[in-house]
Amino acid sequence: MMETINEQLRLNFYNQPEIISQLEQNKKAVQNDELSPFAAAQNLLALYFGKDTK
Repeated sequence: MMETINEQLRLNFYNQPEIISQLEQNKKAVQNDELSPFAAAQNLLALYFGKDTK
């Protein structure tokens, strides 16, 4: 059950146009030490769940 839920959430998350467009920017920001991995993940999750990150 949990595996099915996790898989569906993962697929839905990574197929959202907003996430697709922001994912690479966040990856680059992490690689350039401009953003922590935690902050990048939080930003993407907030975007996914419709919360303001500012």
